[in-house]
Amino acid sequence: MLNRYIAKKFFSLIVVFLFFILLIPIKSSELSDNNEIIKKNYLLHEPIHIERNGDFILEGFPGSGSRDDPYRIENYNITSTTESCGINISATSRYFVIQNCYIDSVDYGIWISWVSYGTVSLINNTISNHKIKALNLWDASAAKVINNTLSFNEDGFSISNSIDIIVNRNNCSNNNNKGISIRYGDNITLKDNFCAQNDFGIDLVFSRNIVLSNNVCQNNRRYGIKSSNTFDAMITSNTLMNNDDFGFYISDSENLEIRTNLISYNSKGLFAVELSKSDIYNNTIDLNNERGISFHSSNYNFITFNRIRMNTEYGIHFILSTSNIIHHNNFINNNLGGVSQAFSSTSANNTWYEVINLEGNFWSELDLAEYYQIEGSDNSQDLYPLDEPVLTPHPSVSFEQNPHLILWVIIPPLLYLLVASLFLFSLNTEEWKRIKYKSVKETLDYIEKKRNIAFSDNVGTALFRFGKEGGNIVIEDLRSLELSLELFIGYCYATVGLGQRYEIGVFGPLPTPSLQKHNVIIFAFWGLDDEPSDPRLEGKQYYLVAVIYPESQNKNIIRINTMNDKFRNYVKKFKYPNRMTIEDLNHFREIVFV
Repeated sequence: MLNRYIAKKFFSLIVVFLFFILLIPIKSSELSDNNEIIKKNYLLHEPIHIERNGDFILEGFPGSGSRDDPYRIENYNITSTTESCGINISATSRYFVIQNCYIDSVDYGIWISWVSYGTVSLINNTISNHKIKALNLWDASAAKVINNTLSFNEDGFSISNSIDIIVNRNNCSNNNNKGISIRYGDNITLKDNFCAQNDFGIDLVFSRNIVLSNNVCQNNRRYGIKSSNTFDAMITSNTLMNNDDFGFYISDSENLEIRTNLISYNSKGLFAVELSKSDIYNNTIDLNNERGISFHSSNYNFITFNRIRMNTEYGIHFILSTSNIIHHNNFINNNLGGVSQAFSSTSANNTWYEVINLEGNFWSELDLAEYYQIEGSDNSQDLYPLDEPVLTPHPSVSFEQNPHLILWVIIPPLLYLLVASLFLFSLNTEEWKRIKYKSVKETLDYIEKKRNIAFSDNVGTALFRFGKEGGNIVIEDLRSLELSLELFIGYCYATVGLGQRYEIGVFGPLPTPSLQKHNVIIFAFWGLDDEPSDPRLEGKQYYLVAVIYPESQNKNIIRINTMNDKFRNYVKKFKYPNRMTIEDLNHFREIVFV
């Protein structure tokens, strides 16, 4: 009887699932191809300066400052030949939106700093003719910047010291220097932006967890995209064309996923210096005036399933780059008239084929030779060249463009899985329950074991802040650990300040000074302080939390990326970190181990 009841429930779920899938509307693109400028009647307004929450009310802006009813600065023409900044908002905690405004002042169009998480929305503004920047966000985390036009400025849009920002459908063109600039950013999403006729289209520096998707960077005087000291980024389906120098320039970066991009008609295609542990696949890199892909001092990367065609010089060029794997690429008519379509010098241990199936790359000029010779002093060879071009997957067609993909590609395998699951589940419901119970119990036992490690006496935690005379301790639970706090605090601040590539987040594991065979994980973040050390920081403070543990427990800490995500979510609840209790502090133990 139970099995029959379950079968009926599964069948009902399948019917409902199919019904909703079939009702999915065909959605038109959010980006309009119509570039006609819609003229609006703006209300003239003087430059706006907001320095506290109450200023929104004094200025008479509509709204209550709540999430559902933000203060609204809208439909204004703010033009000034004397004021440095059109709209300047800082040190606020209420929600506000700036929308449908035209701004033309002297140095900055909009400057927003030191505002609370998720309180800022900038929508459909036109910002032009500024000597420094059209739009500057500094410590304005979780802001939304959507459908703005930033043109004829020195710089278009700049993000600094911020996390969780969404930048969608903006036009950042005809600026003297950079269209979009991100510095010390974490978890920033840039999607469907248009950056043309700047020096740099998009510039990333000291940032991580970045998503660049469906952006167009073309006709820029230097680079389409420039990425320096960038980590854990996904760069997909961007169009980088007709840039005077590099389509895509990368330096000192790690763990990038570069996929389904079009890099064409640039002076140089993709150029990487000290890039490591990254995947470059399913890109079209063609018709560039010099090389398609250039690697210098770049190691442990995968270059696979790319279309590398008709570049004037080499399709791929390696210098001082080792342990890269290159296979299933189509090399077609690169370096015409030259010896080879690829070059490798002082670059050891690169593999030009896939080692399991022994399949290399397709080389358009290869006849009946058994291998393909790579030009250069390394004497590298593709030992298993392919006879036919690789059927590399082209950038996928979205469901918007072809909704029938949902019917014929997604639904059949889902139906198969649902029916198979129903059949297997109905065979032995009690066995399934037993397995599930065992799995849950084992998971709970494992978590309890990790929690016991986290709260053992040989694991310590401490919160520091940077005071007038250097670092000082706020609260600690070091238990049995004995170490020189003055030396330890100085070491932590020096490590974060000098030895790392980003400002906030997780650092480590690192050796613990004056405590042998112990490591430390450092969490760095900004917050308010009841006794701020520097009035220029407007009440802000730079905090560090340290979790010290035996080196032998390295095998039990969780992945650093997961740790960083948990940390960032946890510290959002502390407006004043100096008010943490011991219980609050010790939650960092669980972040490290559980």
